[in-house]
Amino acid sequence: MFSLKKIQDKYYLDSGSLAYKVTTTDEEKSFEGKHDLNVILMTSDNFGNFKVAKNANATKDLFKLDYPYKPSYWNLQNQLLLTDEMTAFIEKVQDSENDFKISSNLKN
Repeated sequence: MFSLKKIQDKYYLDSGSLAYKVTTTDEEKSFEGKHDLNVILMTSDNFGNFKVAKNANATKDLFKLDYPYKPSYWNLQNQLLLTDEMTAFIEKVQDSENDFKISSNLKN
């Protein structure tokens, strides 16, 4: 959905959504799994003038970032709430005895 910013007399992307449908199976096609993904995009301060600074090293392990965890962020926003399961997972991966690793296709 586009909206008009009257001061600039320009339209901007105010909100949007993407819907994906994925079907999975094995080589023998012995099963079929159907997965739906819906992404909601909401924008704010579309004409703001601000600098973007890198706040994390992209080469670090995701769970070893030197960045403070803030539960208040998860509890105050309305799109991705912090659940008990997520809290338990965060505590589990922060354990120094845990060898949990993550792999990704993200590149520098």
